[in-house]
Amino acid sequence: MRDSLSVQADQASAFVGEAWPSLLDQARRSLAGWEKKLTTLLVFGCGDSHFAAQGSEFGLRLWTGRRVHAATSMMAGRYLMQDAGAGWLVIGVSASGEVARTLEALEQAHRAGARTLAMTCTQDSTITRTADAALVADLPEFPFGPGLISYLAALLGVLAVGASLAQGAHKRRVPALIDSLPVQISSAAAVQGEQGRAFADSVAEAPHGVFLGSGPAYGAAGFAAAKVLEASGVAFHAQDVEEWAHLEYFQEPADIPTWILTSGGRDASRVEEVEHAARAVGCHLQVTRWLGSPQWSTDEREALSPFGLWPAPVAFAQRLMERLDREPFRAFGGRRSRTEGGGASRIRTSQRLALNHRTSPASINRSEPDSHWHAAGTRL
Repeated sequence: MRDSLSVQADQASAFVGEAWPSLLDQARRSLAGWEKKLTTLLVFGCGDSHFAAQGSEFGLRLWTGRRVHAATSMMAGRYLMQDAGAGWLVIGVSASGEVARTLEALEQAHRAGARTLAMTCTQDSTITRTADAALVADLPEFPFGPGLISYLAALLGVLAVGASLAQGAHKRRVPALIDSLPVQISSAAAVQGEQGRAFADSVAEAPHGVFLGSGPAYGAAGFAAAKVLEASGVAFHAQDVEEWAHLEYFQEPADIPTWILTSGGRDASRVEEVEHAARAVGCHLQVTRWLGSPQWSTDEREALSPFGLWPAPVAFAQRLMERLDREPFRAFGGRRSRTEGGGASRIRTSQRLALNHRTSPASINRSEPDSHWHAAGTRL
């Protein structure tokens, strides 16, 4: 379990290269005939699936020319679905295909008359039976532990939708961009691994920390914080670059680990100012800049940045766990259990809105209990 992140990091580049053609083909077949009818895309998930949705939002908007919104499954199903209709494509992301909030949002989307698409890693799952169509990624085997490959699969699946609905020159350009990702991922992993491990060695005693990002990098920051929390139990969180200047800037003590993730895109000018401010107040600062390929435009690089901003944080999470001699997920102690990802959390059996209720949980559906954690056969 403690080597899961390292194993998955070694698999990442090859997985992206192998999974992309299949996901693109599935997306094209699933969306055939829908292209001209869709005006709005809503993509959502829980945990890593949500971070993938956040990280994909900019690329979807850039390439499809449609209105796009990324949300948590709770927000999507209980607060946004009243606006949905026939012109909406509602994309639910869940690697296990059994997460209650994501299933609930898809069910509410059906009631609203929207078209629904599932992105999952489990062929025979509730989500594939709930959605109008499904994209299924075949994951390699890896040890039980915090997930990376399932996150990359979610990113690929959502961007396969973007490639399938792309307009104009983007229709050919986007598949070519993602075809070139494995080389860029390998390069990023080689450069960033030592950065992450060295930072872990320097801040191992810190009680908490923060990852900063904007746009797609905000999704990457959420994923980064999640891996540290899952692997070591240290309370890292994600924050938007701008919002840090309004909030954590005033924190005491000031020298908490503060890590900026950026691809030098639309966030560049503000990142430069925030970097200066963080140093000025004494933050223990780290900055990861991913520049992708020199053949890519600034917007293209930013849209794909979640694929290049994970290696340093994942290496950091792995090293911090080892230095603190911790077990991932706190070894399911403290009344947690593998069932439901912690027992009382009820990620799968949580009450779902009945189809005749959009905003009230008075009537419920129930699914069977099981683990939601990221591992071959038990994935979120």
